[in-house]
Amino acid sequence: MAQEPTEQTGIGKILGGFQRFAGGIEARPAEVVDAEHVITQGSVEVMVPHINGEVPGEVAGVDFWVPLTQLRLAPAEDLLNSRYDPKEDPDFTVYAAALETLGERIPALPVLPAHQDVTLPDGTTKPLYLIYDMPYVYYGLIEKKRTRARVYIPQVKDPGAILLSAMGREGQLRREPTILEVCHASRRLKEYYGYTLEEIAEQQAVNREDKAKPHPSQVHFQINVARLPQTVQDMLHRKQILWTHARDLAETFLGDNHLCEMCALLAGQGKRMTVDEFALVLKRLRDKLSHLEMDEAGVVHEVRGQSLQIVAPSKEPTGGRTAPDTLTYDRTMLARPALIQREATRFTVVVVPADKPEQIAIAPGSFKELREWLDGRRTNTTVRDTEAVLLGFLQAVRQSARAEGMLNAQGTIAVQIDAVMRESTAS
Repeated sequence: MAQEPTEQTGIGKILGGFQRFAGGIEARPAEVVDAEHVITQGSVEVMVPHINGEVPGEVAGVDFWVPLTQLRLAPAEDLLNSRYDPKEDPDFTVYAAALETLGERIPALPVLPAHQDVTLPDGTTKPLYLIYDMPYVYYGLIEKKRTRARVYIPQVKDPGAILLSAMGREGQLRREPTILEVCHASRRLKEYYGYTLEEIAEQQAVNREDKAKPHPSQVHFQINVARLPQTVQDMLHRKQILWTHARDLAETFLGDNHLCEMCALLAGQGKRMTVDEFALVLKRLRDKLSHLEMDEAGVVHEVRGQSLQIVAPSKEPTGGRTAPDTLTYDRTMLARPALIQREATRFTVVVVPADKPEQIAIAPGSFKELREWLDGRRTNTTVRDTEAVLLGFLQAVRQSARAEGMLNAQGTIAVQIDAVMRESTAS
């Protein structure tokens, strides 16, 4: 009678379990094979929220958690964002970070069976699914090393219905909030729900007006704008003033509702003020160098003190003529004064005064039109046109200085002093 082998114990039992790996270990990659998958309907028990012990309504749909190893992007012809490449998206890192903060509340991806099975490294076989929309979510999950995605299976006759739905979502169905609505949402999140400026900034997009990147300071400005008087907010919502107007106004005079309303009316009436022009007005008002008045027609005017110029006007007789508006290099130029003057009209220049002539400056936004002209040079540009545009810009600078009282009769840019009556604080 054969003796039954005794069962190993202790360290011998542990080491004996590795005998099956004596011939080595083979790592098999995931394999994909064709398979037929049929979508059917069935019932399953799931936990859903109840209100007062009852389901809120008829269940409209259900999402599933599926491992990323079972997901692939659909063919490019069935994807709306078919050419999306995270490496070409400068904001992909910010997007992926925002996606990460959503936790399990990430967007659900529409998928359909690929009619293929994938054999996973552990030897199990699972259906493969194709993603038919929002490939950027898929890339974001991979970037953040997520192991699964939220998906749903739409009941459609073909993938074209998903493509059509995606086009509608990005086209006709998409409605972006106005900047004012974003401001109010930021204020609510910070003051009522207690979210930090950093948490709010993570979920925001680049500002469409000034292209400011999502940053806590941007959220701070938004909360300030949401505290402006309602009339000013209405003007921002109706685009009578810009976000940058409202931001600068809130930073300067928040709390003075009357002055905020007057400044907003000044910026939005007639031809809307440029941001640089409005910034200069706010600076003068803040420094008590001017004040605002409204006439009988409801038009707001900035009233400034008497301007004194350091550089005295020329004492030589001019025969009633003023300094020429257009300066040229005599006998050396192809561009004529009339052409230079015509080109000058394309520029809007804001000259920033200073207490020394060499410190008088040009606001950054004044170079916008000149920069656009330079960027538009794709072929040879004639010397005459180059002279006309460049000297036209300089001419626009001088015309702006003249309008601000910084150009004397000789055509020299001069320092301007604003003389304003002040109440004496002496006892």
